Amino acid sequence: MNKIIFTLCSNNYLAQASLLVTSFLQHNADYTFYIGLVDAVNTSVLYPTHPAVKVLPCEEVLTKDLLKGMAQRYKIVELNTSLKPFYIEYFFRLYENCTVIYLDPDIYVYHSFDDIEEMLRSNEIILTPHCLTPIPLDEREPQERSFMKYGTYNLGFVALRKSANSVRFVKWLQERLAILCYSEVGIGVYVDQSWINLVPIFFENVYVSRHPGMNAAFWNLHERNFEMDKDRITVNKEYPLLFFHFSSFNTNSWMQLANNQNRFTVADRPDIETLFRDYAVSFTTAKQQYKSDIECIFMKRTFKQKLLYYWNRYQIRKELAI
Repeated sequence: MNKIIFTLCSNNYLAQASLLVTSFLQHNADYTFYIGLVDAVNTSVLYPTHPAVKVLPCEEVLTKDLLKGMAQRYKIVELNTSLKPFYIEYFFRLYENCTVIYLDPDIYVYHSFDDIEEMLRSNEIILTPHCLTPIPLDEREPQERSFMKYGTYNLGFVALRKSANSVRFVKWLQERLAILCYSEVGIGVYVDQSWINLVPIFFENVYVSRHPGMNAAFWNLHERNFEMDKDRITVNKEYPLLFFHFSSFNTNSWMQLANNQNRFTVADRPDIETLFRDYAVSFTTAKQQYKSDIECIFMKRTFKQKLLYYWNRYQIRKELAI
C-alpha cells in the first residue's frame, strides 16, 4: 500500500509548508510527501529538499484550459482549495493501491499517523469536525454559528483509501469545486467545506473522527487541554496530539493565539504556551528563507481580466444568493 501525504500552496505560503513537511516526516518516514504548487516554479526559491518530498506544480495535474478557467474565476485561497480533489485523483491514477491524506500547510505534526492509518483500514473517507462538544453561549468567538457558516467539518485535513466509493466522492467534489469553490460566507458558501457537509449522507464508509488529537485548533480549544513532556503532547490526558492547525496564526501576536478568535489567550491557557511559542520561533526562521511577498502567477491579471473577474463575482453572488 502506497502512503501519500500532500499539501497545497502558492510560493508565498512555502514557509508554513516547509514546517509541515519537516514535522510530518520526523514522525512518519514511510510516506511520500507531495507539495502541490499552485503557482509556477520560481527559480529564485529553494524548495524543500528531502528524498521523500516531491514538488508537483498544478500545471502537471490539470489540463491547461481547466486550470485557466479556474484561475480566472477564483481568489488565491479559493484556487488553492479548489484543486484538492484534482490532486487526489492524480494520486489515485498514479498509484494502484494507496491511501491519500491532505493537510493544510499551516498544520504542524507532533506524532505518528498510526491512529489514522488504523481508521483507514476499515473506512474509506475520514473527516474531522471543527469541534466535538457545544461552545458556551457568550460574547466570545468562535461560536457554533461560525460552523454553520464555514462548514461542519474542517477540510484542513481529509484522508482517503482508494476504492470505488472514494473515487466517486472525488469525482463529485471535482465537479463542484471546478465552478463553485467560492468564499462567500455572507450568502452561505465557503469553499469546499460547505460541500463536505453532504458527504456523510451521499457516500458510504465515511468516518467522522472524534479523536481530539486530530485537527486541534483555536476553534476547539474550549474542549481540549494539553499536557507536554519531552516525549509527546497529550490531549485531555488520554490522546496523543497528532497535529495542530495553526490557522490565522500571526508571529507578531502569537500570545493572542489566532487573529480570528477572542475566546482565549496564552494568559488564559498556559497549557499551550510552549506549543505556540515554539511554532512562532520556527515560523519566524522559515519566513527568512521563504518570502511571503511573492505574487502567485495565476493572480496576475490584466485590466480586462480584472473587469471580467469582478463581473463574474457579481454574477455568482446573485446566483448563489437565490
